[in-house]
Amino acid sequence: DKEFTLTQQLSQNNKTLPAQQTIFKNSLKLVCEDIQTQINTQNSVLFNKQIDFSACTNCVDCVTFCPTQALFQNSSKDAIYFQSGQCIGCDICEQACQHNAIKANNSLDIIDYMFNKAYELVAFEYAKCQECNNAFIKKDESRVCHFCKPFLNEHANMFTLAKDM
Repeated sequence: DKEFTLTQQLSQNNKTLPAQQTIFKNSLKLVCEDIQTQINTQNSVLFNKQIDFSACTNCVDCVTFCPTQALFQNSSKDAIYFQSGQCIGCDICEQACQHNAIKANNSLDIIDYMFNKAYELVAFEYAKCQECNNAFIKKDESRVCHFCKPFLNEHANMFTLAKDM
């Protein structure tokens, strides 16, 4: 009788899933709370990745050359996601990255792996360069892209107006 009222309550709370499926998911959640979900992947057949935001240029070479689509971009192309359950550990992504931004991560959530959960490795915000008007990845408060910045620093005196001389 007690289980029946629990089933009724769950089916009323979640109309999109059958009651049995909701009960099964809740049971799994209870079991998962008691297990260690973070595991060490060093010297194992499981793989995980991380991306250094400061080094990544969003060139997407890692995504392009990933043979299993374990790395992929979101629809707006401003973030890179990873599915550990898809990764075969070939390290092509690391070899393709010219900036050494992507590396192995020796910690893996086994639940993410089991359910093929994708998570965001890196996200970008784009800005318009005030000098060249091209879009660039904004990594700090600068309003100038990394191409224009050295030119401005080296040749700032060329832009002095005649009235300022």
